[in-house]
This record gives sequence, structure tokens and C-alpha cells, in this order.
Amino acid sequence: MRFTVKAKLASAFGAVIALAMVIGGVSYVKLSDMVSTADGLVSAAGRMEKAEGLEKIILLQIRAEKNAILATSDSETDKFVAEVGKIRTDLSKVRDDIYAVATEGGRKLLDRFASVRSHFDAVQDETFKLAKLDKAKATERSTIEGRKAAGETMAAVGDYVVFIKKLMADRAEQAREDGSRAQMLLLGLVIASLLIAVASATWIALNISRGLAKAVGLAEAVALGEKMDFVPVVMGDERSHAILAAALQRGRPVSGHVYGREFVAAYAASGVTDTHEAIDRDIADDLLDAGVWIFLRGGPPTTPWHSLPQAIRTITELGASHKRTAVCTDDRDADDLMLFGLDWVVREAVKAGMSPEQAWSMGSLHGATRFAMDGEIGGLGGGRRADLVLLDDGLKPQSTWYGGELVVDKGKITPRLDQALSQRYQYPKAAYATVKLPPQVKLTPELPTKACTVNAIKTALPGITLIHDKVAIEPANDWETLFARHGLCFVAVIERHGKSAGNVAHGLLKDFGLKRGAVASSVGHDSHNIIVAGTNEADMQAAVAAIDRAVSASSPTAR
Repeated sequence: MRFTVKAKLASAFGAVIALAMVIGGVSYVKLSDMVSTADGLVSAAGRMEKAEGLEKIILLQIRAEKNAILATSDSETDKFVAEVGKIRTDLSKVRDDIYAVATEGGRKLLDRFASVRSHFDAVQDETFKLAKLDKAKATERSTIEGRKAAGETMAAVGDYVVFIKKLMADRAEQAREDGSRAQMLLLGLVIASLLIAVASATWIALNISRGLAKAVGLAEAVALGEKMDFVPVVMGDERSHAILAAALQRGRPVSGHVYGREFVAAYAASGVTDTHEAIDRDIADDLLDAGVWIFLRGGPPTTPWHSLPQAIRTITELGASHKRTAVCTDDRDADDLMLFGLDWVVREAVKAGMSPEQAWSMGSLHGATRFAMDGEIGGLGGGRRADLVLLDDGLKPQSTWYGGELVVDKGKITPRLDQALSQRYQYPKAAYATVKLPPQVKLTPELPTKACTVNAIKTALPGITLIHDKVAIEPANDWETLFARHGLCFVAVIERHGKSAGNVAHGLLKDFGLKRGAVASSVGHDSHNIIVAGTNEADMQAAVAAIDRAVSASSPTAR
């Protein structure tokens, strides 16, 4: 008789339940001995819960600051400033409650928290003053100095939480050391139970995981995107086309990324059916002629990401239909979306010559239609999600419903949304561990001992164009002399995904304008390794270390 999945589950859980009953008996005998230890742990847990509550209060304080900056009148600004005052009072009360029962070590950490919090309050007070005088300066202060001060305050709370967790772990360890042989027996039974459970789960998973993985993956996939290696695609690269085929065979559309009119026909023939890289009128027209959807990209007007005004001319000047055209943003930080979100892009389309009805359709229905999701989102109708936005005559959102619930009412968030935003979202643990740096790495190359020609990456600031340049250099006593003569600085790329033993690529930047210090980023399309530019080893190491610290501070355990 076939041993079915149901039979496997029944036998596995039967063994686990039997061991659980034995564990329960031993646990009952030892329960009285654990009461005193539990009391101590409960007390520490209470302090930790209050400390974690400090984080939520600080977030409320930050949100009130943002609201004060976004306020449309001085009276509204004063309202949010008053709200901050109440929040600060609440924060002080919670801190004092914790301090009253804290250990000596905990009080030292709380004293440090009070110090950085005082600085945070001072920075915020300056921001409030600017909010009435100059919104741009207030926003700049909030996003630079304010964000830094808020991060230091949150880190100080995180240090106390880590201290409490360690205190609890120490007490638990002491309790384990005071245990008897019965506790050792209990531990053995628990381990046996876990081993059986893990072995059983692995046994069952090996039989069903492949089918389930394929089913779940395909059910959740909307499209393949963004297929950026357009040169290998148009050259017929076998691997690239195998990826395209895997999506197309399963009925999933392919989102693309292509520059250059000479690539359009072959790219479209490969099965790619949309792109957001239509940077001017002519390539946009070529893409529409080839049957490719175009997403008109909006972004900060002084950057190359704001290509909508040029690309939309295929509609306004050449008469192309807007039916296979949508609008989008690209590579935007969350902060950017406050100013340059999709509603702003829609208004830019109106400025560029589209009617309000056409532009808003391009920002809602057209995108949903492109991904075959218009039966659920993108328009009004029976059976569709009640995700609605009420606009004024200038296409500025006034009220918003999400899933039928009013979350923004006349430009202000509702209690329902405020409650949802008060709950800090936590990504999977792996998302907080994406920077894995080697313990030691050299970021600068050796100084040449004789005249030579070096390859350099020449910048054309403030644009994003890079040029391969060759620079003839002569012997010098130090890099600083060569940099001054030729307008150079160091650049290095560090493999940060833990897939090597610390691979580093060294190079030189030309006309980057960096005279001292260093700048580093872990955002770098498309491998997203760490890129650092600087004038000396020490400053570059400091910049990389700052990224490492920022990642560590963002993890849930750090908070």
C-alpha cells in the first residue's frame, strides 16, 4: 500500500505528540522551581516592552514633524508642534517609569538616551521654526540633520533593548545552571522531539516542495521584469532567451529596458512588450509602432529620469494613440514619492499636453490593463477592489479609500491609517543582512613607480553619462600629487553579497570634483555592490564602515 502524504503527516505528528506528553509530565514537576525565575524575567520583559514603546512614540514624534512641514498654514503648523509637545511629555513619562526600576547599567544607557534625545528635540525645534519661513529648508533640515538625530535617538533606545535582552538571557542561563537532572532529561526530550519534527518535515517537504514551489511562484508572478540585458537579448544570447521563454510559455508578459532605436525591432521580436526607457519622441514612436507598451517616466525635473516631457511628444506631436501608454516613476526613494509620486507624474502629463482624463487613465487603468489586472484594479466596477482616489480640479488627491476603507480624508490621514502606520513593518530577516563585508579589504591601488597610461572613468556632471578615458601619468611621490594634476580620485567596487572572499575592483574617476573625504553607496544598478569614491584609504574605509553600521542599526535586533 502506498504511504501517502496524509499517512506520513499522521505518523510524524503522532511521534511528536507522544514526546510532548512526556515533556509535559516532566515540566509539571519542575514548574514550582521556575516561578521565582519567571518573576525576574517578567520584570525585565516589562521594562523591555516599555522601551520598545519608546520607539513607537519617537515615530509618532517624527510623523508629527513631517505633518508640520507639510502643513499649509501657520495655525496648522502650530497644531502639530503642540502635538509634538504632548508626545515629548509622554516620552519623558515612559522613560522615567523605566528609569525608576532599571538596574545601574540600564540607567547609564537611559542617561545616554536622554542626552541624544535632547539633541533630537533641539534639531526638531529648529525645523519647526523653518517650517513657517521656508518649507524647502525645513524639509532639507528634517531629512539631513533631523534624520541623523532621529537615528541616533532610535539607536540609543535599541542599545537599551539589547541590554535588557542580554539581562534576560543571563538570568535564563543562571536558571538553567540551577536545574537538576530532570531539566537535563527535559532538554533531551525537547531535542529528540525537535529532531523528529525536523526530520519528518524534511521527509515530507522533499516529496511536495517542488510542485508547491512552482504553483505558488506562478500564481503570484505578474510579469517578468525588468529584462535589462537588451544587448544580449537582441544578439540572440541563449541564456537571455531561455529566461524570456520561461515567462512567455507560462503566459506572463515581459517588462523590458532598452536604449537606442537600432535595438527596438529585435527587442520587440524577442517577446518584450513594455519599457520605461523611452527617453525621447522618436524612440517612443518606434516602440509604439513595434507594439511595445511605453511607461512614460517622471522624476525630479533636473535629472535624466524625468523623460516624460520628451517622450510624450509622440502623442502630442506625432498623433500616436495613448491607449498603450502609461506613466511611472523609476528608482525613487520613499522620500522622493512625497514630491514626485505618480500623482505628480500625471499632472506633468497634463502640462505636457494630455487631457486630465487621458493623463489619469495613464496613471491608473492603463498600467492595470497592461498587466491584465484591470479586472481587479485600475477602474470602477462591480467586483473590483475599492481602491479610490478623489481629486480636485488640479488632479491633486484629496481623499483616498484603500480596500473600501477611508484612509485619507480631505488631505489628512484618518485614525484607521494612523493606527496602521503606527505598527512598524518588518521585512524578512534576510532583508536586513544584505551587506556582508570581508573583515579586511584594501580600497586603493599601489602607486605606479614609472610613467604609464591608466584607464579612467570620466564623469560629465551633473549628468549620468560616463566616458572611458585614458590618462598618461608620470612618476610622483604620492597619489595626491597625481590627483591634483589630472583631476582624478579613487573609486572601488566591493562585492558585498558574501559570494567571494572579498573581491575588490580598483579604478580611477576623472572630473568627479572630490577634493577630500569619500562617498559610498550600496545602491548601484544592477549588482548593487558597494561603490566608494575618495581621495585616500582612511576616508574610503570610514565611508564603507558607515554603510555597515547603518545596515546593522536597521535590523530588528538592533531596535
